[in-house]
Amino acid sequence: MAIPRMTTNSMDETETVTGAQGTAYTYGVLNRLRSMQAHAGLDDDNDWNTASALSAYHTRYTYDGNGNILNLVRHGDSPTEMDSLTYYYYSGTNRLENVEDGVDEAYYDVDIDIQGSGNYTYDPIGNLIGDGAENIDGITWTVYGKIESIVRGAGPHSHMHFKYGPDGNRVMKASIPYGTTDTNWTWYVRDAQGNVMGIYSLDTVGAEDTLMLKEHYVYGSSRLGYVKKEVRATQAWTRLQRRSRKTPSSSPSPCLQ
Repeated sequence: MAIPRMTTNSMDETETVTGAQGTAYTYGVLNRLRSMQAHAGLDDDNDWNTASALSAYHTRYTYDGNGNILNLVRHGDSPTEMDSLTYYYYSGTNRLENVEDGVDEAYYDVDIDIQGSGNYTYDPIGNLIGDGAENIDGITWTVYGKIESIVRGAGPHSHMHFKYGPDGNRVMKASIPYGTTDTNWTWYVRDAQGNVMGIYSLDTVGAEDTLMLKEHYVYGSSRLGYVKKEVRATQAWTRLQRRSRKTPSSSPSPCLQ
């Protein structure tokens, strides 16, 4: 069921409530989102009778006959357009080729700007394997449709490598900054149902490896929250090192070395 409108209460950086803001949505006959309009001036009961439309924070969308988005006009925190995007697809397919922005890139530095033709590349079955704008030279996939590795080009980027358990949940992530052999490891410890119980990290930069417990999740009948920790587990890691410095389950893919 389409959402006609919603109300949110936001806070600033000091956690002071800044007031309610409403957003109203319109849809086409095929239930595709056509527009979003922000409203301010709701009363203390979130009554929309006192609300008025804002010139900021609104979007407009158009689609082709297959449902692929063709155009997106988006406004940020001012009446000036943030994006006026046009989407191009490879002929005869639904695969996105590139996106062009009609708004001067000087207006916002956190949005999509003009991409070259052929920016996105795919394998024969349609998996994304390259993104020129993001300096992604290659993406490999498992037979189960999950990302196995991401290889980045030269620049301030990191290669990524992932491992998954038999249930398909991620159990390991390795990040290797371009041009280095330093590796930042992250392990996800899960229970039998696949819920994350703890997240550990290991940064091999420097002379001493330091294994840390970063997050510990708390459950009742469902997840209650998590405790963000910085607990050293180096002694336990040292014992593991004596057994084997590298194990098959934690070694990065050769393509990332």
